[in-house]
Amino acid sequence: MYMIRQVGFPTLGKEAELRSQLVELARTLQAKGRRVALSQQLFSSTGAALVLNTQVGDLAEAERIRGEIVADATLQERVRGLSALMRAPSVTMVIESIIPLPSGTTGAVGEIVQRIYAYPALGRERDVRAIAEEAIRDAQKAGIRTSLWQRVFSHEGSVLESTALYANLAELDRVRQERRAAGQVTLTALNELSRAPVVTGLLEVLVPFPS
Repeated sequence: MYMIRQVGFPTLGKEAELRSQLVELARTLQAKGRRVALSQQLFSSTGAALVLNTQVGDLAEAERIRGEIVADATLQERVRGLSALMRAPSVTMVIESIIPLPSGTTGAVGEIVQRIYAYPALGRERDVRAIAEEAIRDAQKAGIRTSLWQRVFSHEGSVLESTALYANLAELDRVRQERRAAGQVTLTALNELSRAPVVTGLLEVLVPFPS
């Protein structure tokens, strides 16, 4: 499975308008059968950001969807309208699933998404991936709704990212406290093999993936 991720950066004062239009767009795409979800970045030092994710089974499906978007004049007009509300061009990336979320996992509006990004040093990609896979499988055994992905065609080079779902910030903090020791061991091991420090980001679900 792959994910097409598009990140939009609203102009100051246009956050609510862009969010409202993207929520409407996400629901419209879901009605057409697309597996789409929308979230907004929290506690960011780089300003507001909205993230639209589209799940696809393979890259052939991604190419088909891209062609449909290009051929849809109404959608293209809507995209131009969205661009007018952004302070910078949107960013698109493709990520590939390594370890999926546990079977039956569903999201909900208002849930918190924690993303952790690791940047393997050149030649240490396999080592970093092995550490990350072990950590994710251990977390899933502990009941955490988490998954592991890798970026494809990334301008930043090799990037691994884990995604975990929590009902709210209180649950995230409780799990973080309970797993502090294990998390620190993993973090130290990853940083020793990375070209840049491991980074954590938080988002809030606005439109969850269809169940």
